[in-house]
Amino acid sequence: MVLIVSYNTRDLLAECLDSALSSPVPIEITVVDNNSSDGSAEMVRKNFPAVRVVARQDNAGFAGGVNDGLRRRAAGQDVLLLNPDATLSAGCLEQLAATLDATPEVGIVAPLVVHPHGRLRVISAGNQPTTWRLFTQFTGLSRLSRRAKVLEGMNLLHGLHDDALREVEWVSGACMLVRGAVFDELGPLSRRWFMYAEDLEFCGRAGLAGWRIVHDPAARARHHLGASSDQDGAVSTMWIESTEDYYRQRFQPSLLQWWLWHAILAGGMASRAAFYGVRSWTDAERAPLWRGTARKFSAYAGAAARGVAH
Repeated sequence: MVLIVSYNTRDLLAECLDSALSSPVPIEITVVDNNSSDGSAEMVRKNFPAVRVVARQDNAGFAGGVNDGLRRRAAGQDVLLLNPDATLSAGCLEQLAATLDATPEVGIVAPLVVHPHGRLRVISAGNQPTTWRLFTQFTGLSRLSRRAKVLEGMNLLHGLHDDALREVEWVSGACMLVRGAVFDELGPLSRRWFMYAEDLEFCGRAGLAGWRIVHDPAARARHHLGASSDQDGAVSTMWIESTEDYYRQRFQPSLLQWWLWHAILAGGMASRAAFYGVRSWTDAERAPLWRGTARKFSAYAGAAARGVAH
């Protein structure tokens, strides 16, 4: 079962469905539409009649939409969670299924997710967001982690960790295949957050239950970041707030740990903003792109700094 939760991403959703339906493997697709105003549900019904549409009368967020779709799942059925702004490369679904089938202990597998323009050097998979993992990531120590897993950051790195199948602690909900037995055992996603952190929390639960989580770069998908959350032109910092709330819930940090975690996160985001700001001066051809990226990271840094007071 392929499960897609959509909100006002009609054109990207059509591309997503085209990519999923191009797989030679027969699949069942369910689209849960979170009360879109752009005609997404109508487009699916008209252009993709084989796809099941669940049209909600409200916006239940990502987890709420996923859980609604999971009610249509048969017991034991594997589920590919796929964002409407993501597309599957040729052979992606088959490769993910083969990886899941090869090892019964693997409960979740995700592809290498690439992003437009190739700006992000991090992979949408890695380790739980502890203070140490943030520190190694933002100080650059994670670049020395090819042979020292202890130095890996929260996110794995392109060009360093994308050469082979690798066991991780979390993968992105933008595209991840979950063994049916995992949902049967753990239940649905947490609705504590409207968006973001659900994948961290679900993977954390799966890991604690003894399931292995793997990242398979032999399978690839493409993801347009922020298509659902940045629709009004403003920079959404929801992922910062959701991640910090998850960190507090999962790790129960002391006051000192809480302050240190936020200081590292805010400092890391501020340094990224400065880097992209410099790029906007040195790369005139793509200056608007770099300025926009710098603005996003400045907003992230501000949100992380404000989180200390909460």
